[in-house]
Amino acid sequence: MVVQAVFETRLKDMAMAVPLMCCAADMISVHSRKQVVLVGQKPSLEFDSMLAAAHSSYDPNKTVIHIDPTNNEEMEIWEDNNSNIALMARSTFAADKVVALVCQNFTCSAPVTDPKSLKSLLSKDHPFVV
Repeated sequence: MVVQAVFETRLKDMAMAVPLMCCAADMISVHSRKQVVLVGQKPSLEFDSMLAAAHSSYDPNKTVIHIDPTNNEEMEIWEDNNSNIALMARSTFAADKVVALVCQNFTCSAPVTDPKSLKSLLSKDHPFVV
């Protein structure tokens, strides 16, 4: 195995790197990961329901991001590290709802505001295709 030969010394010295290398290899091999962006105030019952829906099915190639636009400190962190996510949060925020978007290949679904619709989006290979 080529990887083993190249990294043999490092793996012997730092065995905990093996799982991380496996994760990295998996990330490279997957053509398109899904990102679920939940925008809303937390904690709330609505947020908890949407979060449960986002995690209702196993998908190792899915990332769930929680954003509370009413939390200034959190928004500053997003602005500094990923202004696109911050802009998405501001543009989809609804004071009385939790909004979810499912993104894949730099394209996002239409926003949904109920757990059943989120589960339905996540069950599709390409959530933004109607």
